[in-house]
Amino acid sequence: MTTVLSFRPSTPTVQLGGDETKLTSSRPPVGNRATPDQALGNGLDSIYAESVSPNPQDVLQILAQNADVSGDAAVLGQPTSAAEEKAQMCRKAIKTLVSETGLAQTPQRVQKLAELSSLVIKSCPGIPQKDKDMAMSVLKSVTSKLDQLDMSDPSTVESVGGPLLDSVGSLLEEPERDAEEVDGKPAPDLEEDQSLSPKERLEKAKQKEQENQAEKRRLVQESRQVLDGLYNAIIGAMRPGAPPVTIERGGITLQAQTIWGDQFGGQVFQTKNGSFHVPSKAALLGDYTPHSVATKLTQFEQNPFTWGRGEYQARSSVMELSLQQNNIPVAFNNLTEDFYITIPGGSGNKPATTTITFAAPGNKSSSYHLLNLTNTAEGFLVTITPLNRSVVYDVSGRYGGRPDDQNYNVSMETYILPEECAFMKTLSGDEDTEKREATMFIPGKDGPVDYYIKVQIRGPVTECDFEKRADMKESHADDFYAYQIQWARLSCVYWSETQEDWSTDGCAISKQSTISSTICHCNHLTAFGSDFATPPNTFDFMDFDFSDFVDNGAIVAAIIVALCLYSFTASIIKIAESRGKRMLHHAVKLDNLQNGYLYRLLIWTGAAKHAGTESTVSFKLFGAAANSDLLVVDITEKVFTQNSQVTLTFSTAEQLGNVELLQLMHDNSGEGGRASWNVDRAAVQDLTTGKLFYFFCSEWLAADRGDGQVVKTFPVATEQDLRSFGFLFPASLRSNLAEEHLFLSVAIMPEDSAFTRSERLGCCLSLLLMSMVSSAMWLREEIGTQVVQAISLGPFSFTLNGVYTGVITSITCLPVIMAIVLLFQYSRPSNKGDRRVRDVETGGPAEAPTQQGPAKGLPHWCKYVAWVLVVLSAVGSAVFTALYSLDWGKDKSERWLSAYFITFLVDMFLLQPAKILLLTFLTSSIRKPQAVKKIYEEKRGPVSIDARTVSSQKARFSSNAFRMKRKMERLSMTSLANIKQARMRQRRDRRVVNTFWDIMWFCCCLLIVISISNEHHNTTEGFYQTQSMTNTFVQSMDEVNDPLTFWSWLYETALGNFYPETSYKGDKPRWQDKSFTADMQSVLVYPPSLIQGRVQTGLCTVPVTMQHLFDECSSAYDEHTKETGAFEKGWKRVRNTSAMESEAPGWIHLPSAYPSLPIYGVTTQYWGDGFGLHLGKSADEMRSVLAELKAHHWIDKRTRVIFLEAVLYNGNLDLFTSVTMVFEFSETAGVFSHHHVHTFRLHQRPGTIGYIYVLLEIIYVIILLYTLWTEGKAARAAGLAYLMEPWNIVEIFNFILAFTVIVLYGFKIMYSSKALMAIKEGKDLVHHFRSAVNISLVYGWFLAFLTFVNMMKLLRLVRFNPFLSKLMSVFRGMAGEFCSFIFYFFFWLSAFGVYAYLMFGLSVTEYSTISKSFSTLFQMSLGNFYYYQLKEAAPILGPIYFFAFISLIFLVLMNIAMAIIDSALPDVRNHDMPEEDQYFIQGLWERFTAFFGFLKVPVTDDDSMAILHDSLIGVEIKVEKLWLKRESLFNLKMKDADLPTGPEFVPTVKDLPALPEQVIRSENRAPVVVASKLEDTPENHQTKQVVKIKSILSKGGKSDKKSTRKVSFALAVLVRHTEEYKVEWPSVKMNARNEVALTYLQMLTDDHIQAAQMLLRRQYPALQGLEGPAVGLCDDGFVKMTGKGLQIHHNNHQHWVLSSYTDGKVCLYDSLSVPMTPSLQIQLYQSYAAFADQTRNTLTVFLPNVQRQKNVSDCGLFAIAWAVDIAEGQDVSRVLYDNRKMRSHLKTCFKQGNLTPFPLLSSNRKNEGQTKKHQIKLVCHCEQGERLGRMETCKACGRMLHVNCLPFSPPCDGTWVCGDCAV
Repeated sequence: MTTVLSFRPSTPTVQLGGDETKLTSSRPPVGNRATPDQALGNGLDSIYAESVSPNPQDVLQILAQNADVSGDAAVLGQPTSAAEEKAQMCRKAIKTLVSETGLAQTPQRVQKLAELSSLVIKSCPGIPQKDKDMAMSVLKSVTSKLDQLDMSDPSTVESVGGPLLDSVGSLLEEPERDAEEVDGKPAPDLEEDQSLSPKERLEKAKQKEQENQAEKRRLVQESRQVLDGLYNAIIGAMRPGAPPVTIERGGITLQAQTIWGDQFGGQVFQTKNGSFHVPSKAALLGDYTPHSVATKLTQFEQNPFTWGRGEYQARSSVMELSLQQNNIPVAFNNLTEDFYITIPGGSGNKPATTTITFAAPGNKSSSYHLLNLTNTAEGFLVTITPLNRSVVYDVSGRYGGRPDDQNYNVSMETYILPEECAFMKTLSGDEDTEKREATMFIPGKDGPVDYYIKVQIRGPVTECDFEKRADMKESHADDFYAYQIQWARLSCVYWSETQEDWSTDGCAISKQSTISSTICHCNHLTAFGSDFATPPNTFDFMDFDFSDFVDNGAIVAAIIVALCLYSFTASIIKIAESRGKRMLHHAVKLDNLQNGYLYRLLIWTGAAKHAGTESTVSFKLFGAAANSDLLVVDITEKVFTQNSQVTLTFSTAEQLGNVELLQLMHDNSGEGGRASWNVDRAAVQDLTTGKLFYFFCSEWLAADRGDGQVVKTFPVATEQDLRSFGFLFPASLRSNLAEEHLFLSVAIMPEDSAFTRSERLGCCLSLLLMSMVSSAMWLREEIGTQVVQAISLGPFSFTLNGVYTGVITSITCLPVIMAIVLLFQYSRPSNKGDRRVRDVETGGPAEAPTQQGPAKGLPHWCKYVAWVLVVLSAVGSAVFTALYSLDWGKDKSERWLSAYFITFLVDMFLLQPAKILLLTFLTSSIRKPQAVKKIYEEKRGPVSIDARTVSSQKARFSSNAFRMKRKMERLSMTSLANIKQARMRQRRDRRVVNTFWDIMWFCCCLLIVISISNEHHNTTEGFYQTQSMTNTFVQSMDEVNDPLTFWSWLYETALGNFYPETSYKGDKPRWQDKSFTADMQSVLVYPPSLIQGRVQTGLCTVPVTMQHLFDECSSAYDEHTKETGAFEKGWKRVRNTSAMESEAPGWIHLPSAYPSLPIYGVTTQYWGDGFGLHLGKSADEMRSVLAELKAHHWIDKRTRVIFLEAVLYNGNLDLFTSVTMVFEFSETAGVFSHHHVHTFRLHQRPGTIGYIYVLLEIIYVIILLYTLWTEGKAARAAGLAYLMEPWNIVEIFNFILAFTVIVLYGFKIMYSSKALMAIKEGKDLVHHFRSAVNISLVYGWFLAFLTFVNMMKLLRLVRFNPFLSKLMSVFRGMAGEFCSFIFYFFFWLSAFGVYAYLMFGLSVTEYSTISKSFSTLFQMSLGNFYYYQLKEAAPILGPIYFFAFISLIFLVLMNIAMAIIDSALPDVRNHDMPEEDQYFIQGLWERFTAFFGFLKVPVTDDDSMAILHDSLIGVEIKVEKLWLKRESLFNLKMKDADLPTGPEFVPTVKDLPALPEQVIRSENRAPVVVASKLEDTPENHQTKQVVKIKSILSKGGKSDKKSTRKVSFALAVLVRHTEEYKVEWPSVKMNARNEVALTYLQMLTDDHIQAAQMLLRRQYPALQGLEGPAVGLCDDGFVKMTGKGLQIHHNNHQHWVLSSYTDGKVCLYDSLSVPMTPSLQIQLYQSYAAFADQTRNTLTVFLPNVQRQKNVSDCGLFAIAWAVDIAEGQDVSRVLYDNRKMRSHLKTCFKQGNLTPFPLLSSNRKNEGQTKKHQIKLVCHCEQGERLGRMETCKACGRMLHVNCLPFSPPCDGTWVCGDCAV
């Protein structure tokens, strides 16, 4: 039988029926109620009457009226609101109930007291804790009196138990939070107090929370005591086997029952929505059978145990079951059978819901969900509901991995039938509603485990017959498939009484658990609950959907772009490799190697643009024992290509010995830019001895570059040259960049490297993608409290965190990428099918084949392993990077992508180059022999070329080879004459490079020193901080003039500055401002301190005669008179300091800090020791300390100095400021004040910039050690002579300063650390900070001095400058005299200074001390006078002293100093720089102008011996041919002995014009020309020009370059004209170079122009002019025309034009219409002077509008075409030529030997412009001969002049002025 009790305020009635007894009640009739007036009129006894109104407000009023509030009247006060009035009423009512607890002695009163307590407590929610305690005392009192009641009566249980449970439930109910905001403002009781800091508020909030938890804990304990009392009263009156008694009130259910012992076990104890199922009797009690077992079941709808802070919290009802055996509580633990507990869930528990969508078509599409379980007490309830009709979803689950068709723990289907199908199922009664959703419960395991849920679309529903009809169409017409998933985590937890926390031990959750109820299996008894949570959807990296990439595709796009770029680049590389690779390394054999002494020459061509050459190269070696023959590299293959290495093997008949010179040259026969040659370096190896000789070249052998020479002689490099850093570092850097830089080496990799471009590109892809995933792994957010400073470089900005991520990313990728690179680099290449390798190995009989040793390196299959690693690393990195992007989301992914690019750029442009630079630096500095060996390492070519066999030598004798060899021999002799200049140039270039590197290196070091010094001093920030501190704390110090004003200053100024008590508004400062000083920017590091320096007594004696006036005296302060020891307050000496320490503290002398610096005052200096004390940490403490000091007369007549010290810290600037205020109480009376303010930094600057400065300091130390090492080696090599150089002394001093600074830096760090540690410990702050300040000051002084010395060292590097050299000579010239003057000046100044100190020191401040006196006089000597001060102190002697000083010092001695300086200036003006320095400056200027493109390349022309030399070569060739022919005809075998001693005949040279002169060769082979008189014919005129210029050249070589150029032109013209008159021209033959120029769109040369003009003269003999263009550049110029004529001109600016005289007009035809150059005007006047206007001295030239050329090279073609048409009588202004056929037409004309009109597009060209005119003015119109001679342009008036007409000699500077302008 079960008894259920429910209570309402009424008289109970009992209804009996069946097996249950129900106690119910109903309200009394309304008419029986008493009115409120009647209730108020009754006394307290009326409360117990049943006629009182049940209205709670009426009851509260009655109870409040009868409350005794005599003690609380002051506390309660008058209510200000209705809420306060009700709160007071509740308190009064509870006090009334408390007072009635002692009077309730009858059962009726106890019952009524319980009912009234319930009514009051429910009517007063949210009462204070004090009122709750009073109410709980009432309930406990009622419980204690239940033994007076008959608890076996159900009505009694109902009337007492119900109100008690109601009261307990109301008291345990959690009130609304007080911190809830109303109208945007916090509650009044929690409003922030601005005087409290956030930390203090947090501490108070935490303390309040702990108090609330303690109160709640105590309230729950007392509530459980009330429930236990009620249970004991009920169970004490209950018989075993009686039905259970259940009371449900106020959210609490209490059930009590007594069961016979033999019947106990297996029972189910139920509440309204919960239950306990106990195990069997054997599991609970074993063999023991008690008499009876009492059970208590308690259920709390709201969790009362809320103070637990563990992982779990009960968010449901709390159920508790307790058992008693024979009135003894029994505990159960670790039972063999479990308690089954059904716990109702919370009303607010709702599962998490999300919708998953598939894009159509969705068949076989699937998605996965991951759930994390930790133990068996947890479980997930998952429900999946389809959102599409007619679609079957397969749902499966699996522990530890993804489920599939074979592996799963659970599998089910869910679907929603179509409407028709569902209707049919309903009609047939077969409707299956369970398929509408799939629900599964997943319990946990013993340990953490992952559970995967797979949802897959199976396809359409097949249960109905018409599934393939409209519904299927509808289903397939959907745009997507979707389902809804709901999940919730359920947990079984119990309350641990010992740990006071919720736990899951010993419990497991049942699969029958639902959202509304949780079923738990536990093996112990306590209070149980369930935890409910909706966890976040944990992302599984294996679970991704391609649809997520739509909004988050930045990273995936970047990966795809990288892969596409890789594919594109790999394809290009593959195509380039398949088309053939350009061989850069060749081996050439120049002879048959039969001469016995073998040599090998290695030549490296430079890497500059057009560095290679196609000209024929020759070389010659000069040794100490012999010289080699001139060897010509005569091969058809072009081996000297850009960046190539050529190995030339040859033999000599003699041993050369040590090779001293290498001569390289070429014949400049290449076409265009392929004629020049840039040689980088060379090496010669003596294969007999194995010696190597190295040569530095780095020169252009070119006629149009560098110095214009095609032959260079290079001296051998010395050991010092090879070990020079200026050579090793650049050469090694180029090699290392091409080999080591992964990305750069793809383009510029070495040719012979086994590490191919494709492999390098694969490594680049692997590194790129691996760095992506590594960066994603190491990505972290910036900490909110971290100081993050960004560094900006243009548009880019990065932080140290980004750089750190880049470094860590590189370190992470390093092992994998190094493994791949090493596998590629050291794997042997495959030899299969590679014929080139076999060719090299069997390279020819001349060289012995090398024996093949064991193969080095890794097997070839390691390359395939490397490719596998590349693919795996790239694909894996790309996949995981994409998955990371899905986890991050779009915003974070895009931020990471931008940060990654910075990281990648850091690695590419910072880390890898830094690594290569460091490697190169170490190699160039330490491993110098290895570096040289690597630079000159020989790289064998794939094929050995035999120059003898490859060259086409069909005959025994080759004229071209003979001519080439003779030409090269002539170039060799010319270069040998300049070998001294070449060596000087080499030394100069080496000095230029070394000086440049030294200056750059020094500037970098100087910049580092300046940066470190500026970081320490913080000059800009520190200055303003010092000014601020001075203005704040040192104000009104000058007003202190006695002890009284000193105390006043301390009270008013100092106290207000250190501890401001008001804000700027005048109110109380906020908590944020309490710690700041008066400037509101700085805080005190430790309390300010006062230190007093005193003097001892009895150290001076007053004369006896004056003792009646002055009985005691005190001496001045110094180290001997200062007072030490210990004193009591009042300056009473203490002999026993231990006794003083045990009693009241006194004043003890404190020593100064160590190390210490003097503190300067006005009168003397101090060391900072004295009697010191702190002034307190607040204004009140400081005020108290000052009052105590003043009361005990801390300042008396023996006080000499007081220091007020304070150290402040400005967190905005991270700077400390030491403020020391000195007050000197002098024995002369009065107070002198002085102050010292120093700003410094104690520790490293925070953030990124701090680490950068630390890095700079480390770099400086490394540079200093390296410099010390190099200087030590130099000093060791030089010995004592090293000390004779003044700059070396400066260097030694610099080292001493630098290491002193490093030591001081260490002390600074040490003392700064001690000072910062003292702040934390609060001990001995004054001494530690004094030491830190002093060390910081000294360190700053030495650091500034070090910076000064380093900047002065720059003069050493630039001493080659002529102006600086002259300035230094000034100091050297006047050094002796000026030193004597300074000595003399010092004596005079000393005499005046001592006199002024003795005479005026008592009254004039400027002379009060010796130092001030000297300083004042020195200022007067510079013009700063102090006359009135002297006159006021001594009206007579003062002016006399002043004028004497001015006359002697200012007027006499200072002028003597100026005279000494002036006397040294003439020597400076006559100072000549050493020739070496002048040559060095010239080379420096050439380098500078060449770098910016301003250097003019000298134009080199053949000298006057070139033609003669060629003629002699022709003679030798003919002689050789005749001799060979004679030998072949007569079958003679001639020997050298058979040859005649002299020539048997002298052949006639028909190709050489007969020169009317005798050529005599002297020993130096300089031509000596003797001229004869010739007739004035055109031919003889040209001959005269040649003779004239040759005579100039014969005079000691004094001719200039212009003369040499004219010689060449004249000789060429002479030869051509002579040939023209002697030879018939059936055709025009051109050399290969001229044919190439004509064919390949190059500009026509003078050979083309001269050939065309000769053809025109032959075809049109009546035409005048048509002279060689070079004739116009000679002195005499062109012949004057007198009739119709033509002439093609070169305007001296790379342009051909045509002039003509027809129809009485002089016309100029220009295809570019450029202005006339002065050279062209001179040529025109020379040709057409006869047609000038003689009256005005002007020549009018018409400029017709003719066709324009379309490129820059066709001007010569148009000139020839116009000449032909004008000769034919055509108007060329109407002609339009066909540009495409002009070159081929001219070529045909040359072959035929006849010029015909050029092809036309039109003969009626539209004239688009008018004909222009130009007038050429001439100064004189003298009628000279047929030729006008040399003409120039007047620089003043611009008119032409005849040089021969000038009345004065030619100017030496080349500036020509006509006679009119000269006058």
